[in-house]
Amino acid sequence: MTDASGRAELEALLVALHDGDPGVRERATAELWDRWFNDKGPKARRMLEYGSTLLGVERYAEALAIFEQLVAAHPDFAEAHNKKATALYVMRRFEESRAACQETLRLNDVHFGAWHGLGLCEMELGHFLAAQRAFARALEIQPHAHRNRELFDRCREQVN
Repeated sequence: MTDASGRAELEALLVALHDGDPGVRERATAELWDRWFNDKGPKARRMLEYGSTLLGVERYAEALAIFEQLVAAHPDFAEAHNKKATALYVMRRFEESRAACQETLRLNDVHFGAWHGLGLCEMELGHFLAAQRAFARALEIQPHAHRNRELFDRCREQVN
């Protein structure tokens, strides 16, 4: 795949997130996650999956160590930063999680999961206007994500 065709495929997936058909949106979402997980090859993907499994069984420190290894090996691996942000968030380390979300977004500015995570961090830190902006950006990318709409509305109530 050439860079141009990869960009075209990415753009098509992002457009599909706006489709009226929930099935089309779900397939596009799954394909985007798959692309992001596979960005650095099968070994890195297995490490992400293992770290995600550790998160699922509440072994947060171990998961964080896996994600930090990935970030050290691949500093430009957006999904490793995103998973690191998730681990830090569940450990209630919101400032660090916010920084990891911001790094994810520096590397991949259409990562709707990182925009969502950034919004959650900002909410936890009491920064409701910043959280509202993050959820708004997530909704621009993935407008049918009802949870982001709910969180955006909750932040708007806090700001007003």
